[in-house]
Amino acid sequence: MPFQTDQAPRYPAAVEIVIRQKCHYKEHGCKVCGLAKTNPVHKKTGGDHRFAKTMGCAHCGQPKKHRDHFGVPVSLNSNVLRNPHAFATQKAQWSELLLELLEDSGLPKGLDAVAVSCSLTFPNDKGRDEGNLRFLLEKALGDVLVRGGWIPDDTFFPVRRYTFGQLEAKMEAGVSETRLTIWPD
Repeated sequence: MPFQTDQAPRYPAAVEIVIRQKCHYKEHGCKVCGLAKTNPVHKKTGGDHRFAKTMGCAHCGQPKKHRDHFGVPVSLNSNVLRNPHAFATQKAQWSELLLELLEDSGLPKGLDAVAVSCSLTFPNDKGRDEGNLRFLLEKALGDVLVRGGWIPDDTFFPVRRYTFGQLEAKMEAGVSETRLTIWPD
């Protein structure tokens, strides 16, 4: 007869969080004329009228921060993140999404430490810089793990509480996905 015990395993199993883009966000055109915001008819001087914004994605109707619009994080090289306000907005949106997914994951709270592995799937084979992609993810996830009570802090010294490993990557046409595996330690 095999050895049996009523005690729970010392370390719970790893959890996996998958963020897969289902819709590429597209701005609506102007409510008045249907043209893009950058069209000269919307200029303050010489334009016919001011741009009248329509909220939500032109494809799915969801807000830009809806989870269906997330896949691989925006690179720090992107024009989007060169503005400190835009970076703060992206970090807040990723943090909100990660918090929601962690709450649903079953990862127990009150852990001593975690180690994270990350795999990214890109829609094309364009070159990417690991540091420019990992920064937003690593920072947002570490802060969320602390804020949500999963780990006491996201330090690595003097006690390693949070380790975010090397990024793995692959290409699959049309797919933008972030896959995080969180290992309680």
